[in-house]
Amino acid sequence: MSALCVRVLAVLVISLGLGGVSPARAWENPPERQARIESLLDSLGQARSPQVAGVLDARLWHVWLRAGEPTIDGWMREALAARRAGDFPAAIRLLDQVIDEAPGYAEGWNQRATTYYEMGEDKRSLADIAETLARQPRHYGALSGRALIAIRAGDAQAAIDSIEAARRIHPFVSIAELLPRLRQMRNLTVGRPI
Repeated sequence: MSALCVRVLAVLVISLGLGGVSPARAWENPPERQARIESLLDSLGQARSPQVAGVLDARLWHVWLRAGEPTIDGWMREALAARRAGDFPAAIRLLDQVIDEAPGYAEGWNQRATTYYEMGEDKRSLADIAETLARQPRHYGALSGRALIAIRAGDAQAAIDSIEAARRIHPFVSIAELLPRLRQMRNLTVGRPI
């Protein structure tokens, strides 16, 4: 085989994604995206009112739900639509694609965790929550999800711990409304599941 044929074949393999690495697999969280997330999280932690926190929360979710890569963003939109329609298997398949192509994208893991939670697959959800938090330690949505699973498991203290961790990031996180009731339940059921 001539050197020209080898070069042409190499270009085809790379350009068609036949070399084992697709263009999407190279996804890395762009530094400007991560800086935006960190800035919003810092501002959220300083929010003095639910209104300001609500605006910052909406901006964060807007950034979190977009990887900035059209294929991944399309799969994410389709996955969320499938989940809203109750088609959990389709949502999981799409989110598997997101994670396979962009394993560093925290929101892919978080949305699959949410889908597993809605399916009652708590162990799988917790595993994906751990992956989310490994990539974005201040993901208060993932911490809130962990609290919901703890509540469903009857572990008031674990739920309280997760909610308090979420509240340190987002002082007005909605799940914090459950704290007084969870504390009361914990005090009534020390040593017994709720």
